Amino acid sequence: MDLLSTYELIRSGLEGCELPEPLEPFEHVNEVERLRIAFRPANARLLLFAESHVRVTDEFFADRGAGFIYNHRYYTPWWNDLLLPALGTHGVQNVSLTEPARLAQLLSFQRLGFWVVDASIIALSGYKKLGKHFEGRPFDVVRGAIIENSWEHVGPIVDEMLNQAQPPAICYFQNVDFVLPEEVRKKGTALKFCTPTNASVYRSETYPHGTVAFISAARRAGISPE
Repeated sequence: MDLLSTYELIRSGLEGCELPEPLEPFEHVNEVERLRIAFRPANARLLLFAESHVRVTDEFFADRGAGFIYNHRYYTPWWNDLLLPALGTHGVQNVSLTEPARLAQLLSFQRLGFWVVDASIIALSGYKKLGKHFEGRPFDVVRGAIIENSWEHVGPIVDEMLNQAQPPAICYFQNVDFVLPEEVRKKGTALKFCTPTNASVYRSETYPHGTVAFISAARRAGISPE
């Protein structure tokens, strides 16, 4: 199913839900998809399945773009928690990368064969930016249905990756494991987001769902610069 049709499917599924704001504009969703495709590697060697991009205001979008890892003007803690430790080039480990430096790193990740695929095509977090009357995650009550509807578009992309001559190594965040094919869950590395409850151990050798686990997956995929 194409992106717009999937978006409309999600919209129809939300009819009757008491949410304080209309659905994220398709313009935002389409820009995220454009960026994802632009940074798709010719041969994916490491896939990371995440939940979604992050909601930004219309003003932020007009000025800075989408709240998405592949928008080099948007900062995400992933840079420090996962990407630079595992895939950073030339010893880059600094979260204070300039925007041009982040773009250079993203292009390097593409050449290495790293790619991010989101389970949901619409943003599921970050809504507090829209106003004080918002919860950070107002769609959580219908999150499962949104992701399942999104899979109409995302699923064929996943199948295409899994059917490569040399299938990629896979990492996935545990909060989306319910929608992934069983073979992905069995072979993949399960990650968790860095939060106040696990921040003190997130980089530890003994923590199985953080920085070191992602570094190990990159090494297995043969794309770690180290």
